[in-house]
Amino acid sequence: MRTDQDVLAKIIEVAQKDDLIRAAFMNGSRVNPLAPKDRFQDFDIVYIVTSIDPFKKDHSWINAFGERVIVQVPDEMDLYLYPGEASQNRFAYLMQFSDGHRIDLTLFNQEVAAEAYYADSLRQVLIDKDAIFHEDEQHTSNDANYHVKRPDEHLFYACCNEFFWVSTYVAKGLCRDELPIAKTMMEGPVRSMLIQMLSWKIGIAHDFKVNVGKDGRWLKRFLAKDEWEAYAITYPNGDQWAMWEALEAMCRLFRDVGMNVAHELNYDYPLEEDKRVVSYLRGMRQN
Repeated sequence: MRTDQDVLAKIIEVAQKDDLIRAAFMNGSRVNPLAPKDRFQDFDIVYIVTSIDPFKKDHSWINAFGERVIVQVPDEMDLYLYPGEASQNRFAYLMQFSDGHRIDLTLFNQEVAAEAYYADSLRQVLIDKDAIFHEDEQHTSNDANYHVKRPDEHLFYACCNEFFWVSTYVAKGLCRDELPIAKTMMEGPVRSMLIQMLSWKIGIAHDFKVNVGKDGRWLKRFLAKDEWEAYAITYPNGDQWAMWEALEAMCRLFRDVGMNVAHELNYDYPLEEDKRVVSYLRGMRQN
């Protein structure tokens, strides 16, 4: 079984041996001193190369990293890309290995090296053959780019409005017995707005110098036990009754947290709009 040190050594070795690779650096949780450490952490790696084309023409070069379970090459897929969206200056390989390790490797042409490097405060140079990043030697990797941002009042209200507006879509889907659309709306826009409001509450408590992780992955670390339990019950199964209960729980929690955030930021919480929508949802459920 390979250790993390073995994987990192291989990443550096591949970069050192290939003259087309001029630099390598690491982003992500492995260079975040505040991120919880576990065996599931990815290696988020960037190679700065003289030209991407030779790597794209023959993907066999990634075999050097180890035995894979699966690989994804998102820049060659059309699932989430719009026409013309793929960049000529970047190319990525997402690799899951049979020993449990994962490498998310992105190649960038050297013309955009500085842009790629300085875009992320979570960064650590692994190899720099041409001293491209020598001016950044004193940088200490940190998660400043990922701190919860203080909302202005317009953004605060937009979050409230989106939460309650899309809640009606959830209710409509449940009334029609259309589970896919109800679940998609609940776990998409509605949950995103709830996570946003919870993130702002946590941000206030930490002077907006805190990172709750992508999609609120670290909310549990920052919420009080009762707050976390109130949030956890908003994850229902596919049962219609359970989804109605979860929707009501989401509305209760959103109101509690939203009013707290509004008070702390001296904003107005749209309580009357909240009440009208909640009453409307209850009426839909009863009919």
